[in-house]
This record gives sequence, structure tokens and C-alpha cells, in this order.
Amino acid sequence: MKCFIISLSALCLFNFTLFAQDTTYQSPSNVRNGSDHLPNQVDLMWTPPSGWIPSPVDRWYDYDRGIYGGDAIGSCPGCPVEVAIRWDANHFNLYDSLYISKIRYVLRESALDHALRVYQKEGEIFDTLLNYPLEENLVYYVFDTMEFAPILLDISKELWVGLWVSDLGPGYPLAVGNSPVIDGYGNMIKIYYYGYWQTLTEINPDFRWPWNLGAYLETPNDSIIYPVFNVYRAIDNLPYERIHEGHLFDTIYHDYIHDLGPCYLYYYVTCVYEDGESMPSDTLHISLVNTPEIIQNNKIKVFPNPASDHVSIESARGKINSISLIDSHGSAVMEEIVGDERIDLDISHLNSSIYIIKVITKEGFFTSKLLVVKQ
Repeated sequence: MKCFIISLSALCLFNFTLFAQDTTYQSPSNVRNGSDHLPNQVDLMWTPPSGWIPSPVDRWYDYDRGIYGGDAIGSCPGCPVEVAIRWDANHFNLYDSLYISKIRYVLRESALDHALRVYQKEGEIFDTLLNYPLEENLVYYVFDTMEFAPILLDISKELWVGLWVSDLGPGYPLAVGNSPVIDGYGNMIKIYYYGYWQTLTEINPDFRWPWNLGAYLETPNDSIIYPVFNVYRAIDNLPYERIHEGHLFDTIYHDYIHDLGPCYLYYYVTCVYEDGESMPSDTLHISLVNTPEIIQNNKIKVFPNPASDHVSIESARGKINSISLIDSHGSAVMEEIVGDERIDLDISHLNSSIYIIKVITKEGFFTSKLLVVKQ
């Protein structure tokens, strides 16, 4: 069987062929939804065959899998802070040359100042490649991307990508993902009063989350290491169809389903080799029919979700002191004092969009997402 063959021709990236599926090739496994609490997307994840190596192509690098679920940390007023994700030099040894051209991030507190930073580190010496204040056209509680002229990286040095924030409070300015953290890589933090870098788990062992940061790296010499992947989806009784252009070079695919009505969704993944395609993986089944439209994150429930005119919020953490709805620009469009474990809100005046619900109880501060869809 032919496995893990490197093709050095960049033209291969744009010459995609569909093969008959073959039992002699290894298939992916453990297909799952990485964010089953989000109402408008399926973050499809899978386990590749043993020995799989990511292809050195233009792609995002991150530790949060590109998933923002609304969680964050903060509440240390007067504490400037910088957080970062990092990669060892040997992480990129399959590239002959490499550039960084985009950073993906999440902002949460509009009253604070922010800056994106790129460093390369050798020994104890940090070289600053980018220090860019974020000042215009900012959005909040959703991923945003800053693009810039590609910066050539020295692949013999560590790469650090960071977000500086002027204060850790008020509020919770540091967005975190829900993937298991790779300690010492996806969770670096420097509180400026301390003056040194440490991991988030060194501050609190229970804080085992990666930062919502990502770096887009480019190379002039793409090459493919097989296998790569295809994702197929069926809606109700319709045939399976591949739902993306080209092949996939990572083990996650974000399928945005906000335009779909009530239906059943079925997904499977295949491995694509240089001259063949594997049999399908196990199948993931997602029902959007006859199921309670509830977002449950063990803290608050939001239903229905998506909603049009009215929405109910329930707390599993005691009485709700107050509740706010925040739009993508960081502005509070609704604020209510509650004093009960449930509140029903009239949202008929809101436009179709994604909103962040901020709930404060005696146990702390919790967030969830609300998708408003007008008929």
C-alpha cells in the first residue's frame, strides 16, 4: 500500500481527481462535532490514520482548532497582559521557506486597547517582527482576521504570535477555546507586573484552555504529503456530496449550516492518497428535526436558538443578577436586571445576526451565543 508520499509539484494542489473508494487504503476514524453547543455550525473533526503528517502548504496554524465558544478569563483590574501561542523551530522543518501573512483573534472588551504581535525567539532573545495596534473597524465576540504584507520567518527559530491587552479588567478580555491545551504552546501569558512569560496552568492548574489565536503561514513551494482528506455530507435522503473545493490538509472542517431548515445531516470523511481514495470513515449523524433548540454549556440554557421574536434564558448556577445582549461591534443592545433563574426576552426589534449573551450570577460571569433569524 502506498502511504505518505511527498509530491513536490505545487501544481498538484490544483489538480484534484476523484477516485473510486478502495478498501486497501486506511480511513479516518472518530468523526465528531467539536462544538455541539453552537447553533449555526458543525465543526467536523476526525482522527487521521496512524503516522499522518500535515502537508507543508499555505494554512492556518492554531491550538484552538478555530473554534470560539464564548468562554474567556479576566477580572484583574490594573493588569496589562499579553497572551501568545508558540511553535518550536523544528515544527516547520518540512518547509524550505515560510511567511506569516494573517493573524486570527477574538476581542471582547471595547473599552480596552489591543495590539497584535509576532516574535521569533532564539535562546532567551525575542526579535519583534510585528507590533500592530488594533484601532479601526473592530468587531467583538467573533473571530476577526488581520492581514498584512507577508513577513519572512527564520525557520531555525521559535515562532510566537501574541495579543497584547491594556488591562485584564473590568470584564473578561481573554478569549479561550474549548480544545484540550498543549501546555507550554497554546497557553503562554505574560502579566506585565510579573514581567515574564509563563503558562496559564502555572497561574491556575484548572485553566487548561488554549487562547483563541491563529497564524496563517504561507510558502512559495507547496508540497503534499498524502493522505489528505475529503468531507462528504448528505441532507435527509439526498445523496452524499463533497462539500468543499479541493482537498483538505487538516483534520477539521467548519460547515456553516445557518441556511438549513429542519433536516437530518450525515457526514463522513475519506483519506485521499496519490492514486486512490479510502473507504468512508464512521458516520456522524446530526438531527435538526424534533429536537429541543437549546444551547447547553452546563451554565446557562438559551432557547429557542435560533430565535426570531422571543428567547428564554435559564441559569443552572442560581439566580441571574443581570443579563446583557452584545452585538458583533461590542455594543450592548439589551440590558436587564433579573433576580430570578429564568428570563423571557422580547427580541423582535433585533436584526438578524449572532449576539453574545452575558449572564452574571453570584457564581460569576457566563456567556453563550444567540442566533437571531428574521423570517
